[in-house]
Amino acid sequence: MIGLLSMKEIQKISYNSVHTDYLRFAFLSFQKCKTDGAKSSFPYINRNAIETIRYSFDCLEASIKFIFFMGSQKQLPITIPENWLIRYMQRQWSALSLSDSLGLLSFAWTEQAFWQNVQQYQLFDDLRKLRNGLTHPKPLGTVVYKDTEAPRTEKMLDPYFLVHSKPIAKFHNSPHLLDISDAEKALEILFHHLIRIQGLFCQGLWSTQFSYYDETNKTILSTNKLLQQLHCKFAKYWEYK
Repeated sequence: MIGLLSMKEIQKISYNSVHTDYLRFAFLSFQKCKTDGAKSSFPYINRNAIETIRYSFDCLEASIKFIFFMGSQKQLPITIPENWLIRYMQRQWSALSLSDSLGLLSFAWTEQAFWQNVQQYQLFDDLRKLRNGLTHPKPLGTVVYKDTEAPRTEKMLDPYFLVHSKPIAKFHNSPHLLDISDAEKALEILFHHLIRIQGLFCQGLWSTQFSYYDETNKTILSTNKLLQQLHCKFAKYWEYK
């Protein structure tokens, strides 16, 4: 059995996990979007909006990998069972997509579904499609929000989630049209997911690992506090105690 890590070792792991940096990059890019206001970047795409979107997705991916590592070191305040599903997941972890990682880890470690309704999953999928379109662009301004390849996670989700819902986030489908509204939606989706991760796996133990340090006011803002700074459009799909 692996013993508890020392505080020094935990700090080293925390500093080496880029999810906190990606959270900071995403929020700072959004702040820059607000500072610039409606200023046009034509003929270029809106860099700050793009960075907010991409870092939001990257933060979510890095966050679940951080949770997996801390759980494998028995550093989470949950009891992780030993069974064939967990052993299979550990062997396949590096090959799993983000949706598979979120869904499998939640079910295997907590016996709960990560997404609690189809709208929550659809918002994740909306962000996934947009980010993939930006990461693997097509020439001549082809739309970034179109995705013809079904995610592998559909093979593992309850049939309830296999209903092909219409996009909820309704991001702009051209890189040149993406603006502060798209950035804010991406950030909101990220924050809802981080709050869910903390509730499932951390129970408050690692709350500072999903927070933002405000250098101006010298304060630490939790994910919930950050969410309150947004004009939220999707809060009705998430319930917090």
